[in-house]
Amino acid sequence: MIEEHGPNPPEPAQIGLPDKWLRVLSITARAGEVFANRDKALEWLQTPSPALRGATPLRAVETESGCQEVEDILGRIEYGVLG
Repeated sequence: MIEEHGPNPPEPAQIGLPDKWLRVLSITARAGEVFANRDKALEWLQTPSPALRGATPLRAVETESGCQEVEDILGRIEYGVLG
């Protein structure tokens, strides 16, 4: 039986999505905001980064600490702070 949720679907945390997937969703949305272009954001998320020791941002967000690193990098990109 399909459960109806009314006009507002439940938040991801309410339906029991694992933390990893919540981080992926959050970082994907944040990258979209920073790059203001879905394709550029997706390309960046899948490209190995020297700042992440060669990992892709999507791989890095598998851990809480990696997610924080990716958030920090996105903040630097957003405000033009490199290096």
